[in-house]
Amino acid sequence: MTATADALPRSVMDEYIVWMRERPSLRTGQPISARSVALYHAAVADLFKYAARRGWLPDRFNWVEMRASAAETLGTIPTRSAQFDRRIPLLVAYVDQLSLPRDHQRTGRAHLELLRDRALMHLLLSSGMTNAEVVSLDRTHIEDARNDSAIILGRRGQERPVFFVSRLARLWMPG
Repeated sequence: MTATADALPRSVMDEYIVWMRERPSLRTGQPISARSVALYHAAVADLFKYAARRGWLPDRFNWVEMRASAAETLGTIPTRSAQFDRRIPLLVAYVDQLSLPRDHQRTGRAHLELLRDRALMHLLLSSGMTNAEVVSLDRTHIEDARNDSAIILGRRGQERPVFFVSRLARLWMPG
């Protein structure tokens, strides 16, 4: 027996959302969260978009109407704001209070490592850059601390500007 898209009701997306909300989680037995329902809906919606682009859906499936109806059924999804770890400023303060090596070691490796660590900690805290973005920075991005911003490659290779605080420039180029 072969099934066709004609066997599906036009309200298939709405019915899927309702079914997901009523279905308990296999792991916990509790109802599935609204965010998980939205995630599963997005996956199914992508499948329908794929089928629509290839002409596999009958004409009676109007993708725009299906999407609007599903969005209404889905409703608004609560989102969480980013969490801030309150220990990070303490870590930056700790690195700041470390004393510089003695005069005879000022040109040595320990001195440079401490300056680098201070600059990296302040950069991570103030710029909003990820670890990977900071690692990808090189000297041409910051032009020996003469710039207060840089264009970096973020997620998925998209360019975005990041801004440095003026105090950070003094950390890179002390004295």
